[in-house]
Amino acid sequence: MVLGMCIRKLGLGRIIVFLVIAIIFLQIVHFYSLTNMSSREKELEGKQQSHKTTQKFSSTARKVIQRLHHSHLMDSSGSYYLVRNVLIPDGEDTMSDHSSDVTLVTQCSANHLDDLVDLAERWNGAVSISVFTYDNDFPFAIKAMLYSHKCFNQIRRHVSINMIYPINKPPRVSDIDNISFEAINCDVPFHELRTTNTDNYAVSGIEYPHNVLRNFALKGAKTPYVFVVDIDMIPSSNLLLEFKTFIERRKQSSDGRIPKHDKVAFVVPSFEIKESIRIPETKTMLLTQMKSNNVRPFYMEACQRCQKQTSYSVWEKLVDIDFLDVGYTVDWKDPWEPFFITESHLPLYDERFKQYGFNRISQVCEMHIAGYRFDILNKAFLVHKGFKFAGKFHKSKEEELGRNRMLFRNFKEELKSKYPNSSRRCY
Repeated sequence: MVLGMCIRKLGLGRIIVFLVIAIIFLQIVHFYSLTNMSSREKELEGKQQSHKTTQKFSSTARKVIQRLHHSHLMDSSGSYYLVRNVLIPDGEDTMSDHSSDVTLVTQCSANHLDDLVDLAERWNGAVSISVFTYDNDFPFAIKAMLYSHKCFNQIRRHVSINMIYPINKPPRVSDIDNISFEAINCDVPFHELRTTNTDNYAVSGIEYPHNVLRNFALKGAKTPYVFVVDIDMIPSSNLLLEFKTFIERRKQSSDGRIPKHDKVAFVVPSFEIKESIRIPETKTMLLTQMKSNNVRPFYMEACQRCQKQTSYSVWEKLVDIDFLDVGYTVDWKDPWEPFFITESHLPLYDERFKQYGFNRISQVCEMHIAGYRFDILNKAFLVHKGFKFAGKFHKSKEEELGRNRMLFRNFKEELKSKYPNSSRRCY
C-alpha cells in the first residue's frame, strides 16, 4: 500500500531512472575494482619477472666465474689460455645442426665488441666470437661481454662468446671473482664503458693472435657451414636465410651428386663505405652508393691487388634476379683474400701468423692448394665500416709485414709436402 503510494508520488519513470543510475554506479565501482586488481596483478607479475631475470643473470655470472677458473685450455704453442663459451645464447646454445645452416665466425679485442651489435642484428643467426684480452684489460673486457649479453637481444639469443688471453698476462683472481651483472646498466652507451681506444696491434709487448682467435671460434661452430668475417664488417640483409635456401635448392637440383665434403668456397664480395653513410641492405642500394662514391671495393687504396680477383665489374653487371645463386667462378691467384661461406671442415688458419700481414691469405692459399673452387655469389656482399687508407695503419706495420712475408714463403714450401699430389701453387 505504502510502496504503491510512493510509486504513484514519484512516478514510475523517475524510479526507472534512479535504478539505471544505481546500476551504472555499481558497474563503475566494479570496473575500477577490477582495474586496480589487474594493476596489482601486473605489478606483482612484473616483480616476479624481474626477480626471475635477476636470478637468471646471477646464475649466468656464477657459470662465467666457474668457466674462467676451471675451463681454460692451452693453445698448441703454449702461449695462450683459451676459455670456451664464457657466455652462450639463452636456452643453452641455439647454434643449429641443420644441414644448410651457417655460423658467422669472428674475433676482436674487447674495445671492438660494440661492433658485434650491428653484426649480430644484421646476421640474425648463430655467431661464434673469440675475444682477446690480458691482465689489465680484463675488467673492461668482461664488463663489455656482460653488457653485450645483457643489453642486446640478438646477442643474448645467438652469440657464443669465447675468450683468449696470454698465459703470462692472466686475469687477476679478484677480477674474476667480482664478476656480476648487477653493475651493468643498459642505459649507459658502450663507449662510456671503454677504458682505452688502443688498436688491436698497438698494445706494447702483446702480439695480436688473429689466427688463434679465428680457429678457436671456428671450432665452437656447430653448423655445417661457416662464414669467417672481421668484426667491423656487415653482410647484406637476409644473407643467412637466402644462403640456406640456396644450399637446399642446390642439393635438390644436384640429385645427390654433391660430395660429402664439397670443396667450394662461396665468395661474398667485400666493399668499404664512408663512415657517415648507412650500411646498404641490398645489392641495388649498394650499387647506388657506389655511383655516389660512398662505397668502393674493399682495400681499394690499401691493397687493390688483394681483392682484384673478385672481378667487381663483372659482379656489378650480373643480371638482377630475386634469389641467391652463383654468378661466376674464378681461379684463385696471389694475393687474393676473399671472404666466403664454406663447409666447416675447411683448413684451419696457421697460428704462427700474428699481428699484421698474411694471416688470412695463408689460409686461402692452402684452400687453393687443397683443391677448392671459388664461386662468386651473385647478390651477397660484405661492407667494411669506413674506408681503408694506406697511410692509416699502426707504426710497426712494415716490420710485421716483413716478418710475416718470410713466414709465408716458408709456409708455401710446407704446403708442397702437405699436398704432394696437388699441381696447384700459391702464385
